[in-house]
Amino acid sequence: MVFECSNIDNHPDDSQMGVAVLTNGFYGQQVMNALSEMVCSVCGEQFLDAYSETALTLFLQHDIDRFKRLGFNVMKDEEILRR
Repeated sequence: MVFECSNIDNHPDDSQMGVAVLTNGFYGQQVMNALSEMVCSVCGEQFLDAYSETALTLFLQHDIDRFKRLGFNVMKDEEILRR
């Protein structure tokens, strides 16, 4: 699940633009609920509604690297849910 900051246009060029959360369908709704209450650590604004991407375990590292290159902070669902 990918959550972009609602204020990325005002982020410094070298800062992250949101959060990509690695999760399965079981925790998806809980992750969405948790992120709806969190704010961006760069600017303090809310995150936009999530969009999902499907990843195959075989290519998971490729997807993690891709999200990092795009400027997302990659986290596991358990990191979000235990906050």
